[in-house]
Amino acid sequence: MKDYTQWIDRLLERIGDETDAQREGRRRVADVVNNRPTDVLPIAFGSPVELHVPPPGRREFEDPAAMLAMQLRGAASNAAAGSDAQPTVRVNLGVGFLTTAVGVEYLFFDDKMPWVNSHLSREQLDAWQPDGRLAEAGLLPRCREFIAYYRSKLPEHVHIYLADTQGVFDQAHLMRGNDFFIDLYDAPEFIDRLLDKCLTLYVEGSRLMKQWIGEADGQGYHGGIYLDRAAVRSCEDTTTLVSPAHIEALVLPRLQRSLAAFGGGWVHYCGRSEGLWRGLMNAVPAAPVVNFGNPEMHDWPAVAADVLAANKCYYGTIPRRPGEGLEDYFRRVLAPLDGEKRGLIFRPRLVGDESRQPQRILDLWRGLQR
Repeated sequence: MKDYTQWIDRLLERIGDETDAQREGRRRVADVVNNRPTDVLPIAFGSPVELHVPPPGRREFEDPAAMLAMQLRGAASNAAAGSDAQPTVRVNLGVGFLTTAVGVEYLFFDDKMPWVNSHLSREQLDAWQPDGRLAEAGLLPRCREFIAYYRSKLPEHVHIYLADTQGVFDQAHLMRGNDFFIDLYDAPEFIDRLLDKCLTLYVEGSRLMKQWIGEADGQGYHGGIYLDRAAVRSCEDTTTLVSPAHIEALVLPRLQRSLAAFGGGWVHYCGRSEGLWRGLMNAVPAAPVVNFGNPEMHDWPAVAADVLAANKCYYGTIPRRPGEGLEDYFRRVLAPLDGEKRGLIFRPRLVGDESRQPQRILDLWRGLQR
């Protein structure tokens, strides 16, 4: 059996000490999230790290050393680039992780992420009551064990972020499966009860993990960036599949409460939903940051206008046109902001060997704003 601690040590050597670039990156992101103009808009990307870590397969989900080694590859890449990105890692137990606390069966695989293997009936979910013992339920003990291992190995500037919590609405869908959409019409009282329980699960689960990590409310890390005033993430993929009326009545109030419990959070969703987008701009003040899983489905100039008007920001990638040069790409991304140094935390789409030239990328991006 391979000893993954050797790769942990080698990757931590590549990451090295905390840098001025990382400190400046946190400052810039905090400015943008808080709707304060900054010196230059933050840009987050990594550079290749030439160190092969053997894929552990299913062992990644059973051995904290194997999981940490896999996570540190991205952290080392972020550190190597010198961008506004941060070296971050997480306990990676998949999107259904929190639902295991309710009794959802979960499968682990050798070649892909874990996934739910069962759904629960209305009767089972009505019988479930949050009881204050979440730390002992489902995969939560494994998460705590892995976080403790991470903390024993990592310097303070390599930041642990939360395991995948999804969001209140997404959790309910994972628990019920596609019968959830029938329940919206056939059993609205059940849906109300279930969503309230999922809200409790989301808040309690997030709070436990933040305590285990040692992270205060009001701040957080995720996927290579620092997110001041956006301490937790809510995924709203399922939300894009329901009507604007359901979004307004069922999703937005609970989304606001779930994020406000931590002083604010950020929202990710795949697909497209005008009802969700408008709700996020106008009815969820606790969500200062929005991220798209499918940025190609959105018009960047319109998104830029909306986030600037709402004093929020977009975090993520903006699609790059085929054959578009780097400078033309950056100019097109910046144009809708009309000189404003707020509204965007940028993850560029890099092609070819561009990621091997991080200083060129940084000089060009920052030079266009000065």
